[in-house]
Amino acid sequence: MKSKQDLKIIYCGYHGLYISALAGYMHILDIKSTQGENEAYLLAWMDSITRTRFFPSGNLFYLGLDKDYNEVYSLGCKNAFGIIEKAQKGVVAIHHNLDGKIHHVDISFLEGRLCRLVLDHTHSSAICQRMALGYLRHYARRQMEKILKRVLLVKEALKDGGLS
Repeated sequence: MKSKQDLKIIYCGYHGLYISALAGYMHILDIKSTQGENEAYLLAWMDSITRTRFFPSGNLFYLGLDKDYNEVYSLGCKNAFGIIEKAQKGVVAIHHNLDGKIHHVDISFLEGRLCRLVLDHTHSSAICQRMALGYLRHYARRQMEKILKRVLLVKEALKDGGLS
């Protein structure tokens, strides 16, 4: 069963995992609060995703379908969000897939400079990697309410038909 819109929602961050993937997962789960069990569940999911998937920026990571059957992705685009957004929309137009729409959500502003520096060290030695992942978990916990607020704004815009 397909959605009327056939919409692809892409949460974009610095590397495409971590904060942007967490936002996409919140979107899929239709989470309204990050308190208690939800916070623990989301952080455990983030821990598992960071242990199993280390993709360099530029790779599109499929997260799943939301309740309206819209496809949700995470994408790392470092500081080139606008360029990536335009390029992907151009590719869709070239291939005449105009019935399917892509909406990009910039999450990178929630990733501070220190977080970005840490993200660059997730591919380093095992000790640096463990320290980086520990910091990312701590940072995600601190930013969880802001991430959820952004996700809820996107979902509200989807409901109102404000995304194109």
